[in-house]
Amino acid sequence: MQHYIKSITTFFLFCCAATFSISAQRVYNPEGSPDPEYGTNGYAVSAGISELVAVGNVVLADGSVVLAYSNPLRTAMVVSKIQPGGHPKPTFGNEGYAVFDLPGDQIPIAAAVQPDGKLLVAGYSYEGNFFRSDFFLMRLNASGGLDPSFGSGGFAVLDFTPPGGTGVISNDRATVLAVRPDGKIVLGGVSDRYIDINVRSDSYFTFAQVSAGGALDNSFGSGGFVQIPIGANRVNGGVGTPDAYGTLDSSGRFTASVRVERQNPTVPDQYDPKVVLLRIRENGFLDADFLNGGAADFTQNQFPGSYILKEAMPCHLLVLAGQMLLRLNDDGSIDENFGNGGRVSLPQSNTFGSGIAVDAGGKIVVSATEFGTGSTGGSRGLLWRYWPNGAPDIKFGQNGRAVIDPGYRINFAIAGRFPGTYLLGLGGVPDFQQPRVLVLRLFSSRKR
Repeated sequence: MQHYIKSITTFFLFCCAATFSISAQRVYNPEGSPDPEYGTNGYAVSAGISELVAVGNVVLADGSVVLAYSNPLRTAMVVSKIQPGGHPKPTFGNEGYAVFDLPGDQIPIAAAVQPDGKLLVAGYSYEGNFFRSDFFLMRLNASGGLDPSFGSGGFAVLDFTPPGGTGVISNDRATVLAVRPDGKIVLGGVSDRYIDINVRSDSYFTFAQVSAGGALDNSFGSGGFVQIPIGANRVNGGVGTPDAYGTLDSSGRFTASVRVERQNPTVPDQYDPKVVLLRIRENGFLDADFLNGGAADFTQNQFPGSYILKEAMPCHLLVLAGQMLLRLNDDGSIDENFGNGGRVSLPQSNTFGSGIAVDAGGKIVVSATEFGTGSTGGSRGLLWRYWPNGAPDIKFGQNGRAVIDPGYRINFAIAGRFPGTYLLGLGGVPDFQQPRVLVLRLFSSRKR
């Protein structure tokens, strides 16, 4: 009997030791760390771009990433496609890069994909004068060529008559792009009006809807577009810098934001920042159930910072402004059940939020740029992940924060996510040399 018990005990101890040995050999990549199987050490690097020009991007269903940007001299526009593994797709354009030399200069700001898989790129087009620009929209086929069935040879320019009539200089900049389930395309952006190049008369937020063929949709707004006064003296954003953001929800409503600076009525030469939120219904007119009749201002004290982005959630809206993340109810009021009274402060100084994504589990990922702390003395990217209620997810990175510092001065923005990973877009200048844009893939959960 003693021999039997001894044998059983020995077998049990052997199993425990074997189990411990196997467990000890398992190596997990922490949540928020780069995926080394993507591109080169987690990064896919594009060709050089202009430092001043923003990058439109969209993540496709298979995990491919499409980027749209101008070349360093802005003499041509480039659309590139990166495969799910992080390398250029050789059958797209010329070895992954489609180059377009179109009339005038194009600043691509946004990209989207239609239900049939065709690609859309939007932004603004001008000819020699930054104060005279128009919305542009182009459509590409799967191989990266212009789709001749769209607009004029695949390219459409939208020139809106300003409310002030002829003789007023019109500066229209599309920065928001979305596709409805029926294939119709919604554009949004700021329209500035000038009496001359030195005197701004007023600013509007312009929504436009385009048919699948590239023409304005007359069933939307008035003649295919609607312009809502935002009364700005100055609109935040330079060449290639988005000054407005937006999202299309499942009800067909489009919510947009724009940060403006209004002249202080009592202090000369002082401009006070404000954020304007707007929502239109599917027909193009303001949603009277949202905020104050469909549009309202928020002061700097409520929404500090330079950027505001949003992403639709069921019956909620996420807003990122400066160092503050907020969640709004469907009517635009602050959701007191989120974070601390509806707000979550990014726990880092000298930081500005630049992107929001919500993963399949409802967790919220926020990206930001921290200035002057990167390995080259420039900027670095930071990521935080929060539970749906706004509480930090301490399993992500180090106590809820991941640091991204590839030696670049980073203009950081979330491009999208893919099952098991997060895809991020980074634009910056390595050691102050030629600007480049990168795509980084991070693990969203522990992986062996």
